[in-house]
Amino acid sequence: MPRRIGAVELGALGLAALSLAAPAYASLTIEPAEISLTGPGASQRLLLTETAADGRARDVSKTCRVRSDAPGVVRVEEGKAVAAAPGTATLRADCEGASASISVEVGNQAPGDMQIDFARDLLSIFTTKGCNGSSCHGSPRARPASNFRSTARTLQLTTR
Repeated sequence: MPRRIGAVELGALGLAALSLAAPAYASLTIEPAEISLTGPGASQRLLLTETAADGRARDVSKTCRVRSDAPGVVRVEEGKAVAAAPGTATLRADCEGASASISVEVGNQAPGDMQIDFARDLLSIFTTKGCNGSSCHGSPRARPASNFRSTARTLQLTTR
């Protein structure tokens, strides 16, 4: 007499065959859709998403293979597009029969030419992460666990 466990029946030998069909993924997308890097050394993280025919989507960034058609211009390292030299390249991702490609343009700005502005580049990060409050880096005196303090006008590195 077969036993019923959930929706699976176990026969006289106590064995059952259960097959689960994986959904067929209809499309693969890479985000951002196009990339413009300022110069050698600049990078951009890639997000790869497969979408099934029924609309379900999943992140496949870590399981898909991404290649550059011009590794001398852009190479792919650990899910990031990394600029190597000025020029244009195409990145192509292949995953379980689906594929996608994007264009990457690399400018010729040298890494040392980039100016960092506290208000434009850092303040928004501190605000988003809650680090501009008086209990964190926004304090007039640095926190003991911190090696820098910030004010409205400056960011100062301190030594212990």
